Amino acid sequence: MKTKWVILTLLAAAALRIAYLIEVKDTPVLTFLYIDSQFYHNWAAKIAAGDILGGSRVFFMAPFYAYFLAAVYAVLGADSLTPLYFQIFFGTVSCLLIFLLTDKYFSRKAAYAALLISALYPVFIFYDVVLLKENLMVLFILLFALVYPLDAKEPQPRWTGYFLGGLFTAISSLMRANIFLLLPFLLFFEYKRNKGMLLRNSLIFALGLFIVIFPVALRNKIAGGEWVITVAEGGMNFWTGNNPNSNGAYVGADFIRSEEPEFEDEDFRAEASKRTGRELSLKEASDYWYAESFRFISSQPARFAHLLYRKFIGFIHKTELPSDLNFYFARDFSYTLRWDIIHFGIIFPFAAAGMLFARKKSPANYIFLSIIAANLLSSLIFFNSSRYRLPAVPFIIIYCGYFISAVIDSFEKNKNLKTAGRAKTRAQKPSLWPYAAVIVPLFVLSNYKDTIYEGIAAKRVNYINASTFYFRAGNYSKAEEMLKRCLEIDPSYALAYERYAVLLDKTGRKEEAGRYLKQAAEANLQKYDPRASREMSSDQRAYALYKNKQFGEALKLFKELLAKNPQSAKELRNNIGLCYMELNEFDKARASFESSLAIDPSYDKAFFNMGLLSERSGNLLGALEYYNKALAINPEYKKAKQKIALIYQNLGKK
Repeated sequence: MKTKWVILTLLAAAALRIAYLIEVKDTPVLTFLYIDSQFYHNWAAKIAAGDILGGSRVFFMAPFYAYFLAAVYAVLGADSLTPLYFQIFFGTVSCLLIFLLTDKYFSRKAAYAALLISALYPVFIFYDVVLLKENLMVLFILLFALVYPLDAKEPQPRWTGYFLGGLFTAISSLMRANIFLLLPFLLFFEYKRNKGMLLRNSLIFALGLFIVIFPVALRNKIAGGEWVITVAEGGMNFWTGNNPNSNGAYVGADFIRSEEPEFEDEDFRAEASKRTGRELSLKEASDYWYAESFRFISSQPARFAHLLYRKFIGFIHKTELPSDLNFYFARDFSYTLRWDIIHFGIIFPFAAAGMLFARKKSPANYIFLSIIAANLLSSLIFFNSSRYRLPAVPFIIIYCGYFISAVIDSFEKNKNLKTAGRAKTRAQKPSLWPYAAVIVPLFVLSNYKDTIYEGIAAKRVNYINASTFYFRAGNYSKAEEMLKRCLEIDPSYALAYERYAVLLDKTGRKEEAGRYLKQAAEANLQKYDPRASREMSSDQRAYALYKNKQFGEALKLFKELLAKNPQSAKELRNNIGLCYMELNEFDKARASFESSLAIDPSYDKAFFNMGLLSERSGNLLGALEYYNKALAINPEYKKAKQKIALIYQNLGKK
């Protein structure tokens, strides 16, 4: 009967995932591919078509998932929906592995609870049915936990556990290299277990690593000319999470054209090359961004300490922070995901109590906690994302299931108090009330209204992106529907009004388009919320003040930033010049722009702003010269092109 219950729960898990796929396959959730999903799909299609090396440069994105997709596409065709059926199977297997691990190292009752939670957990369902690597990442970290010798009381485990553990760790590293943060924990564990066997066990584990990783490093050397163990994106990711603009989540750099990986790696490399004055490779660019991050950390330790706090809160908070497709956007199109009773803010506090309750009760405690700690450490080092937290969630669910089983056991033992031996039963029964001291504060921290993180998770950007895809496909009615939903979420979103105006103009509704352009302009002038500004970084506040036309206050803050961040002098002097220009102090504005260009003579924005200043001064020919200089540096500079066209028009030229 109990086996039947497990099978039925697994069948229910698969059915929920299939139901979700059916719900969203014709919606913008799966009709279009976003950012990493599009990148992996295109990359896999090229590999399946014969590009076995997967490109001619060092890997920037983790390659395992691309090769998995390529294998599916090579056999069954390059339909982005096909791999999702495999992922539904893998997601169901992951639920089974959670059950097996909990049953092996805790109890059958805890295993039933963990299985039910994992089967119903909406975030698992979401990631099992999206073209991203998280589904496989969860599977392989669970496989690692299943095969690795976790029992600290077993002095001489079989060598196969170490070999397979190394193998699965290496495969996981080809999806996300932060798995390597687990290695020091494993080394310490093996030292404490049996230091006499440490060298032997480490070498066997390393062999499993080597078999997978060396071919990738060799491929990077052959294709890209550099020895890179897995990928060359570490420095870029580290800087993204540790710079003056960071807030604990993903914040895109202002110098990248788009967040798509094919632009991101090249733009980070190009910016590093520009700043250093020499052409850099991807690996050299990665090293440069590491150095920039450490410069920020050493120069602003208080700001960095606050940033670490924000990252910790982001890791334990209920908000599923997006970095590609947004969980909350997908939930708008699915009843299956609306299990509000099961979310991270509920699971984590009970899991934390389970971690305390389980101390010294399970031989697997150290490794399970180490996996959770390694993922938390990764978030502290880089930045928070729902995707980055996900590999820790199966083990958090295991502890949650264990605590639930302890509560059930406690209630069952209460029944025995009515029988003989009442005092003895009381003495033997462990009290769970002290764990409320853990659950209550963590519940508050995990569920309080965090305006910054909830703002990041807002769906407005996803609706904008969906409207863009529909617009490009010529489906203007759907594009309009997406924009309407976007404005329902945020009626002050200027970009949505601008896109709406373009759509209305395209469909011949000129008068309405004019009204929406006016609303876009009004939205751009709206005051920012001072309460939210307290959570902004100094430069974010400065930009907000400038956008709000509070130029004097913005100027003061930009000057303070310049004193603290001389490494950002080029950008800050340019911004100071903009403030002076708006304050009609043209000589000081010109001096600021010129000092910015003295730092970087190829800074296109400063040339453009010199053009604006000349135009304000009535010197159209001078403005034309500066706009042309900006365009010569950046041929894709749309604003410069527009300004040049307007000046020719004003001068009576074609």
